[in-house]
Amino acid sequence: MLESMRNATRSWVVRGFLIVLASTFALFFGSGGTLFSGLANRPVATVGAIEIGQAEFADEYVRRYNRLEGRISPDQARQLGLPVQVLQEMIGGALLDNAAADLGVAVPNAVLAANIRGEVGNVSTAMYRDILYQQGFTVDEFENLIRRDLARGQILQTIAAPPPVPGVLVDTLYGYREERRVAVMITIPASAAGDIAPPELSMLTAFHLENRGRYTAPEFREITFVTLTPDDVIESIAVTESEIATEYELRLGAYTTTDRRDLSQLFFADRESAEAALRLIDNGVPFYLAPPGTPPLPTVDDMIAVLEREPGAVMQGPLAADAAAVRAREAAERVAEAEQAAADELRLGWMEAGDLPEAVADAVFETAVGELTPPLQSAFGWHIYRIEAAEYGGTRTLDEVRDELRDVLAREKAIGEMFDLSVALDDALAAGDTLEVVAIRMGLSLGKVTVDTTGRTPEGATPPSLPAFARFLPTAWATDEGRESRLIDTAEGGYFVLRVDRVDPPRDKRYDEVAVDVLEDWMEAERSGLVRDVAEAFAERAAMSGFADAAAADGYDTVTTTPFTRRGDGVDQPLARQLVSLLFGAAVGEPVLAPAADGAFEVAAVTEIVAANGDDGVEARAALAAQLGGAMGGDLLGQYDNALEAAFGIAIDSRALEQALEAATQALPAPAN
Repeated sequence: MLESMRNATRSWVVRGFLIVLASTFALFFGSGGTLFSGLANRPVATVGAIEIGQAEFADEYVRRYNRLEGRISPDQARQLGLPVQVLQEMIGGALLDNAAADLGVAVPNAVLAANIRGEVGNVSTAMYRDILYQQGFTVDEFENLIRRDLARGQILQTIAAPPPVPGVLVDTLYGYREERRVAVMITIPASAAGDIAPPELSMLTAFHLENRGRYTAPEFREITFVTLTPDDVIESIAVTESEIATEYELRLGAYTTTDRRDLSQLFFADRESAEAALRLIDNGVPFYLAPPGTPPLPTVDDMIAVLEREPGAVMQGPLAADAAAVRAREAAERVAEAEQAAADELRLGWMEAGDLPEAVADAVFETAVGELTPPLQSAFGWHIYRIEAAEYGGTRTLDEVRDELRDVLAREKAIGEMFDLSVALDDALAAGDTLEVVAIRMGLSLGKVTVDTTGRTPEGATPPSLPAFARFLPTAWATDEGRESRLIDTAEGGYFVLRVDRVDPPRDKRYDEVAVDVLEDWMEAERSGLVRDVAEAFAERAAMSGFADAAAADGYDTVTTTPFTRRGDGVDQPLARQLVSLLFGAAVGEPVLAPAADGAFEVAAVTEIVAANGDDGVEARAALAAQLGGAMGGDLLGQYDNALEAAFGIAIDSRALEQALEAATQALPAPAN
C-alpha cells in the first residue's frame, strides 16, 4: 500500500482535489458523525502541519464507497484503487489548507453566509440549526467545513484560472489539425503475388534463424505449493442454532428496513399562501408553478420568438420551412428542460419519517402515491408535499436469513481456525519439515504446476490447480530455485507457501518445434514482399506517367477520397493510419504506398490540399482555445502542487492506513445483487 501511495503522489491536487471541491456541499447531505470513534485515530498521513486521522479517513472512505450505490464489492473497490484515490484527494485538500494558512487566506462572514444561503435557501435560524443537527453537524462544525473549502477554492481559482491563449497559437494549431487532403488511390490485392513456389528446407531454416526472436520459449518454473483457504476448513465448522439466533439479534437492524417516501415539497410562510397554491393546482396549474409569485415559465411560442432573434435564425426560400421546424423542436426541448429543472428544485428525494418534522410525518406517510397532502404546519412554516413514490419496510425473519447467517458464522470461524492452522504450518516449516510432509500431517492439499509468468503451461494452457492468488506468480519469480518462500497472507483471504523446484530459462525453440509456424510466416512474408514489389513498380510508373494513366494501363480501378484530416476524419472509406501519415508528408502527385488488410497494398497520391477555413471553424477554434487554456491552467496547477509538496512534505503511515481501511471496510454495506 505504501509503495502505491508514493507512486501516486504526483499532481495530487490536479488529479484528486478538484473532485473534492466540486462536491463541497455534498457534505451537507452526508453523515457528519463518525462511526469510527473506537479507532486509536493515529494519523494515516501528515501533510505539513495537518494530520489526517484514521477516523477522518475511514469516514470519507465510507462516504465515497456509498456513492457507488452498491455497484462494486468492497474487495473490488480496493482492487480498483479507491483507497488510493480517497487518500490522494484528502492529501490534496490538506496541501491547500497548509497553503491557505501560510498565505493568510480568510473567508469573510458575509461570503460564508451568501454561499450557505445559496445552497440551503433562505430558511429560518431554527430550521437551519435543526437540519444540520439531523445530518450530524453543529452550526460551527458545518460552517468551518464550508469556510475551509471556500478558502481552498480561492487558491485554486487563482492558480488554475485558464490563462489567455495567444491567437497565433490557436491559428497555427487549428490550421495544422484541420488541413485536409484529397487523394486518388488503388488497391493491389494479395493475389498479385501470383503462385509461390514451395520453399526449400534451407530457406526455412535460414528464415527461422533470422527471426528466432519470434520463436522463443519463455522461462518456465516448476512450483510445488501448499495453500490454505476458508473452503479448506469450512466443512468441519459447526454452527449452533443458539449462535445463529444470537447473531440474528445482533444484526436485526441490518435486516430491518423502514418505510420511505420520495417527496416533492412546496414551502410557505403562512397558511393562506399554501391554500392559494393548492387551489391553483386543483385548477390545473403545474405543481412547480403553484407558489404565489412564481414567475411563469416560457411557452413554446415564447421560446420560438427567442430563437428567431438569434444570429442566423432568419432564412428565406425552400429552407425556411425546415428551419422553422428545427426551431419548433428546439423550443419544445428547451421548455421541457426548464419545466424539469423547476420540478427538480422542489424534489426532496427519499425520506424516512424521522427525516421530516414530527408534526407532518404521519400525514405525509398516510397520503397515497401521486397525491398531495393538505397544507401541513411545522415549526418551520407550512408545507404541501407530493408523494412521488413509496417503499414499504419490514423485518426479515430468522427463518428467512438462517442459511445466510450460518454461512457468515461458519466463514468467520473458518478464518479464525485458518489463522491457527497458518501458525502451525509456519512453525512446521520453520522446524525443517518439507511441504510434502506438512501437507500430509495437516491434511492440506499439495499442488504442483509448471508455468510461465502468465500462468500458462508449455502447451499454452492454464492449469486448473494454479492458485488464484494475485501474489502467487510474483512470489514464485522472486524465489530462487530450490528455495521455499515464506508463508504469504493474501488479500483474497488465504495463505500459501511455495517452493521453486526447477527453473527452465528462456530459450530459442528448435526448428522442428515450430516448423509449421515457420512455413506459414515465410509464406506470408514472401507474399507481402512480392505484392510490395508490384506496388513499388506501379508507384514508379505513376510518378513518371501520371497516376490515372498508370492505373488505366495496368487495369486498376481508381478511387478518389473525400477530403480527410491528419486523423483520417472525413474520409468516406477507412484509410490505414500509415497511408494517411505518408500522404500528409507527400507533395501533390507524389505516389506513396502502405500495407492494407488481407495482405493487400494501397498506393495513393495527393490530388488536392484543402487549407483549414477559419470562417467555418469559429466554434471549433473557440473550443480549441478553451482546451489549450485548460491544459495551460492544469500545467500551472501541477507545478503549484509540486511546490506545495516540496514546501510542506507528505508522510504516510502505512500501518495506520491499513487499520483505518480495515475498519472502514467492515462498516461498508454488502454490494447489491
